[in-house]
Amino acid sequence: MNHYDEIRAYDPARDEDALYALWQATLGDTWPLTREHLRRTMLGSALYRPGDHLVAVADGRIVGFCGTQLHAAEPRGEIMLLAVAPERQRRGIGSALLAAGMARLRERGAAVVQLGGGAGSYFWPGVPRNLPAAIGFFAARGWEYAYDAADMAQDLRDYATPPYVWERVARAGVTLRVATADDLPALLAFEEARFPHWAAGLRVRPPQDADEFVLAADAAGRIVGTAFMHSPGRGGVPWPLLLGPEGGAFGAVGVAPDMRERGIGLALSALASETLKARGTRLCHVGWVWSVDWYAKLGYRVWREFAMSHRAL
Repeated sequence: MNHYDEIRAYDPARDEDALYALWQATLGDTWPLTREHLRRTMLGSALYRPGDHLVAVADGRIVGFCGTQLHAAEPRGEIMLLAVAPERQRRGIGSALLAAGMARLRERGAAVVQLGGGAGSYFWPGVPRNLPAAIGFFAARGWEYAYDAADMAQDLRDYATPPYVWERVARAGVTLRVATADDLPALLAFEEARFPHWAAGLRVRPPQDADEFVLAADAAGRIVGTAFMHSPGRGGVPWPLLLGPEGGAFGAVGVAPDMRERGIGLALSALASETLKARGTRLCHVGWVWSVDWYAKLGYRVWREFAMSHRAL
């Protein structure tokens, strides 16, 4: 016997209030967010297509949600979010939503599905370690956790870049600076050529946000590295209720393969940190990190941890 009446596509205009209430009931204590943050993450990605997200309905109200997205370039599908109302849990609704979400991704051509996200908008890289019930739910359904990723953070009020960071990148003949609107075509070309999975995030940023990027250029002026920033008050800072009104973030630090091992990535991270500090950032967030020791060179520490899992379709 089903404990829900139907699973159907999420309708933003009709269902947003119910989805936000569901989040508050299931995750609000551990992962508080604003309604705008929820809307931006679920609908703001260039990858979003109507029908990607699903709801379970019982007795005329939404009792569960499954958010998906597809990064067609790989093609990798993602289960962004799975939530069931507390009073309806352990009745098969979560399993049914997960199966429906996997079927949706299969129909769209996904070859691999991961728990968490990152191809476009995302809440978490994987399954948050501070949600043990979620860890157990997926493990009980055959998902194997391969490794952990982390989000890191640092209070920037006393931040100072270690001198060796600038000394090393200077020896490489590379200069770093904050981007301008004139740089946007070259920035997009660099991302599309080197990091196509990040290019969508650049396309949706308006021209006035050009200074939300830092870049590294070689002696010929060729862009050889970039990093994305989110300054306080700009609307893109992840987890604003956890990071606070002066929270900022950076990420998507990428260096051209032929220019790696020269300290460019660390210098880009340092410039992003200094820029965000100058813009009033207090707690600075760096998402989806594998190289914890690498960011620790600049003073960042693990903030949250996530269990990573992928499954072939």
